[in-house]
Parts: sequence; C-alpha cells; structure tokens
Amino acid sequence: MRAWLFFPCLLGVATCTVGAQVPGNAAPGCEVAISPSDTEFGRIVAVAPGPDGRLAWTDGRSAQFAIRDARGRTRTIGRPGSGPGEFQYVGAMDWTGDSIWVGDGRLPRVQTFSDTGRLLRVTTALTPAGWGAVGRDSLVGLGSVPLGRDVPLTVLSYVQGATRVDTVATFDLVPAERFPLPPAMAPNKQPLMPETVVGSSPSHQRFCAAKPAEEDAVELRCVDRRGRVVLERRIRLEPRPLSDAVYDATIKRFVRSPVRTEAVVRDLVRRPRNLPLVMALMVTNDGGVWLRRTHDTESRDVWSRLGPDGTPRDVVTPPIGLRVLRADSGAYWATSSDSDGLQTVHRCPIRSG
Repeated sequence: MRAWLFFPCLLGVATCTVGAQVPGNAAPGCEVAISPSDTEFGRIVAVAPGPDGRLAWTDGRSAQFAIRDARGRTRTIGRPGSGPGEFQYVGAMDWTGDSIWVGDGRLPRVQTFSDTGRLLRVTTALTPAGWGAVGRDSLVGLGSVPLGRDVPLTVLSYVQGATRVDTVATFDLVPAERFPLPPAMAPNKQPLMPETVVGSSPSHQRFCAAKPAEEDAVELRCVDRRGRVVLERRIRLEPRPLSDAVYDATIKRFVRSPVRTEAVVRDLVRRPRNLPLVMALMVTNDGGVWLRRTHDTESRDVWSRLGPDGTPRDVVTPPIGLRVLRADSGAYWATSSDSDGLQTVHRCPIRSG
C-alpha cells in the first residue's frame, strides 16, 4: 500500500493557511518570537529555543549570535577571530539544559556558553565538519572524507584529546549531472535534477538522508550519533510537475553577464517533467523527519512530516512568505522579511486534525 504524502491544502492538515502575512506582526496561527528590533542586521539563518523561554539566534553577523535568557534579556555574543569566545562563522547551535553550544562553520570547534553569554568551554576537533556537541568533550558532525565532488557524506565523531576522527556512518550521494557555465566554463550542477538530501537534528543526535529511488519514491535512512541505523524505509511521494514559474526563476539565477544570456542558460539547464521529490530535509530532536516538497522560489513551503519510525503524519503548509528554519515535535520556527529585508521570527504551533 502506498503512503502518499503530498496533498493539497485540506481541512485537518497542519497550519494550512491562505493569505499574505505582514512581517513584524504574528503570522496567522503563529506568535512573534524575535521582532525586527531584536535582529539588528536582519538576516537570520539559525534559531535555537531553550528551556524556560531561552532563545538563541544568528542575527546576520558572521562572528556573533544573539541570546535571550530566561528573564528576557538579550545579549550579543562573540566577535571575529579564532580565540576563546570568537568565531569566523557561527554555525549550528542547540541547548543542553541552560547552556548552549555553538559550532563554527570555518573552524573545527564548538564553544559552549551560559545563557548570560559566559564562555564555559571550547572543544576542538582535528578536521573541519559541521560539528555539534553531544557531551562535555564529544563532538559529532557531518563532513566529507575525502574531499571532492560526489563523495559520500560521512557522520564523524571526535572526543577531545583523541588522535583521530572516527567515521561512524556514510551516506552515498547520487552523482550530480553538471554543465559548463560561461564565461569561465566552470562545471555547475544541474539545479533541477534529483539528488541525495541530508539533514541532522539540532542536537546532532540523529542524521538522515533521502536518496532518490524511483520516480515516486525516495530511500530514507537515519542513523544515531554512534552510526547505528534507526530508520530505513522507502517513502512514496506524489510527483509535483515543474512549473514555468519555477523554471524561469531558476534560469534567472544564472543570467549575470553579457555572455550568459537567458537564451544561453535555457540551452544548458535541463528541464525535467517533475521537480525532485525532496528538496530539503529537517530532523527534529525527537527523531521526526520533515521533507520539503516545494522549490525555494515558490511563495509557499510545503513539508511532508514523518514520525520517528518514518510513518506519514501530515503536511505542514506555513503561511505565504514564511521560510522554516527549524522544526520541533509540536511547533516550527520560520522567518518572514519586510520591504527593507529585516526579518521576523515566528513560532507556529502544529495543529493536526
């Protein structure tokens, strides 16, 4: 029996709302978690809710993040550099009790802070990866070993003081079809073709990959931080036709020079009949899996939500203009932008029928 996970906006699915929303105000069915006045630089790429109202987020500055403690006081933490309390690029973050760990996207390390911004410890690995803290001295992250094109993504583990980084799991990638893009003729991936999509839970306790299997199915595989397979299942999804609007928007992204005209790009970029079945993947800290069915140029996101065992649950359709940053078991966190580019972060409860 097929488990179809894409259906239109129907009564009974989660947060199925129609209509534009006003940035800075709460989206329908949601509440404002971070107002534009709190964001300062505007571009928010990560958010981490903690216990008792604590919250952390990136606010557009690569070497800093903002933190709100249990009393509602907001502080800015970090500065450029490679010393204690400094960042080259703020990466993943999540809470462990009332302290928060923050990875660096360019340095192989994770720093842990109190909710008032006091630096508690620095854990440094031997090689770069998307590291997160899973214990006082233990890190787990996604990386590529060896480096290169279409090499498998690996789940890496490191304990402070060890002489090597261990590979605990591997996700094979679908080889990407590439085309030469003028004027440099650099090889670029075909942007509308199916590929393996990988994601991890904010806590870095679970890692999942959705690999194309058939025209209407993906292979979903999840492992825990020790590499043990916790989910392996074929998920069938209703194919979505590729619209003119999505194809045209994709073409415009490549048209940037006199020799790279729209006509030239259209000859180079393949137009499949359908969109890839899965275009993004999120994992919740309780093991649930969210599969994004829509292209990032579409005005509304559509996510198919699975339970920790891969069982289809429902479809989450945020209000128009909201982009989901993080999913939890009972809510998701999403951003909207105003005309000046300032962002509001919304917390939207999931209401299943």
